[in-house]
Amino acid sequence: MIFFDIDRTLFDYDHAVDSAMEDFYREFSGEIDLELDEFKIKWVDLYERYWPQYELGTLSLKEQRILRMQELFEGRNISTVQAEKYARFHNDAYVSHWRLFPDALPLLDHLNGQKLGVISNGNVQRQQAKLQHSGILDRFEVVVISAAHGFAKPDSRIFHTACELAGSLPVNSIHIGDNLTVDIAGAAGAGLQPIWINRTGQPRLQENIRQISRLDELIGSLR
Repeated sequence: MIFFDIDRTLFDYDHAVDSAMEDFYREFSGEIDLELDEFKIKWVDLYERYWPQYELGTLSLKEQRILRMQELFEGRNISTVQAEKYARFHNDAYVSHWRLFPDALPLLDHLNGQKLGVISNGNVQRQQAKLQHSGILDRFEVVVISAAHGFAKPDSRIFHTACELAGSLPVNSIHIGDNLTVDIAGAAGAGLQPIWINRTGQPRLQENIRQISRLDELIGSLR
């Protein structure tokens, strides 16, 4: 069984995030008292502060979006209705920039007929929507997303749950992902064979980890 992570492995998450931020800034720059670089720093800071509260269940998805927008436009005292308008614009912009990495489909085509799955952290509807939007959801026999199970990578339970659903032993399973802690150490700790996709050229820290820079490097070597 071959499992894939989604964001930064199959799906070009950073492109979508950066492009949506820039679309938002262009649309509302007259209301934002920041240069673009400053705006991006503030946006990321707000995301990193509010998104974990959603994942912990202390804020709903809608609530954290509203709070982020109200703080982004602090000093303007924007209403909840206006905050929702900004949030909808950003969400639509983000979705409009969804795309797979160009090396994803060639590998998935090569693996056609093999047992494939997904192990991903995140919101169930959002992560499934990415796969559906990209036209690859039906490529996977098993899709395991953390929010549906109450534990997330690198917890070994999510890897074992995926293997159980797939009817595959961990020792006979592969997990391909980009994050050394969440994907690679997590998969190895659960007994799966990890493959690290290192798209950004990070230094290799462990020589015994199989490393690739593009998914299509695996064509011909995974069967």
